Amino acid sequence: MKIFCLASAGAQASMYSDLKKAMGKAGEIIPIEYPGHGTRMSEPLIGSMKDLVGWCEEDIKKQLKDKAEPFMLLGHSMGSIICYQLENLFKSEGYNLKKVVLAACQAPNFWLDYIGNIEEMDNKEFLEYVASIGGVPEELLENEFFKEIYTDIIRNDFVLLKRYVPQINKVETPLVLINGNKDQLVGERWKYWQLYSQNETQYFQLDENHFVVKDTNEMRDILKSVS
Repeated sequence: MKIFCLASAGAQASMYSDLKKAMGKAGEIIPIEYPGHGTRMSEPLIGSMKDLVGWCEEDIKKQLKDKAEPFMLLGHSMGSIICYQLENLFKSEGYNLKKVVLAACQAPNFWLDYIGNIEEMDNKEFLEYVASIGGVPEELLENEFFKEIYTDIIRNDFVLLKRYVPQINKVETPLVLINGNKDQLVGERWKYWQLYSQNETQYFQLDENHFVVKDTNEMRDILKSVS
């Protein structure tokens, strides 16, 4: 089964490369590269969540044979927010979406309450702020190439999130929720997804921080068990 994977703010589709290798033939991991990120860096960044969700929907549709082909969605952090909005679109259009896997994402009633006044911060202040809330791995802050190339990308995505007004709907598709027990950004707020689910909801907690998808063996085992 195809598993379309949506990345976190500022990240590239390559964040799922290790998971793709770990899954092998157990599932077809298909990372989605947002415009302005990674291999699409030459393209302009998208400036609104609504437009980014729409772009992802069209990109995924191109990679499905037809509406009857079964598939799953997997998102991490911002990617989970995109998956949540995509679920309603795909179900309303009759697509065969089997599972939605949301990793490191708080429930809609808590969304975006952590984002500060980032538009007035300079690059140094912004990166320190994002690191302080656990939104970027600390080791990347020591990488000058990362800071030079990716700061604008991360800032764009965080501004996109800050301005986002979610369309809150009940989820018809079975949910799979994954969180790290050391994730200070999401904390216990991931458990409230049950309020938005009309179907089966499964919970998995790993011994990780916010970047829970880096635990590829655990993620592989969970995906194999739910697909």
